[in-house]
Amino acid sequence: MEANNFSIGIVIGASISSSLNSAFRTIENKFKSLEQKSQTLKLTKAYANKLKSYENTVVNLERQRQEYLRLGKATEEIDRFYLNYMG
Repeated sequence: MEANNFSIGIVIGASISSSLNSAFRTIENKFKSLEQKSQTLKLTKAYANKLKSYENTVVNLERQRQEYLRLGKATEEIDRFYLNYMG
């Protein structure tokens, strides 16, 4: 009887082993997939941060350009005033 129980145990163990191995492979593959997605998200976030930085630079440059144009117009007005009243 013990030999019979032992062989049944081996058969059950063999079938369970296959299922467990498959389950662990599935879990391992899921983890690998999550790691890849995480890496992709990190790169995407880094690119988004760079893009935001470039956007801020462009906005600042546009403000400086507007200020330069405003100062240029003010300088022209001062020159005209000087030429009209001092010249």
